[in-house]
Amino acid sequence: MEALMKVQFVHREDGVIVERGNIVDVLSTDSGWYRIDDGCGSTMLIPPRVVEIVGPLPFPREIHITPEEADAENN
Repeated sequence: MEALMKVQFVHREDGVIVERGNIVDVLSTDSGWYRIDDGCGSTMLIPPRVVEIVGPLPFPREIHITPEEADAENN
């Protein structure tokens, strides 16, 4: 599975980041939480408040539709 972005675990005190941890790939999102590989062959959900995005979100993949496909969708 291709990663959506990279995030880094952070520890905040009074809203200020005081420590940074591991950088991990986000595999997907679910209700605003990030799904990551737990390193043991499974995945887990983490809340966005415990990480910061460190790798940019990729551009969306281009979807090419032929004129015939567009006409079929409109009919």
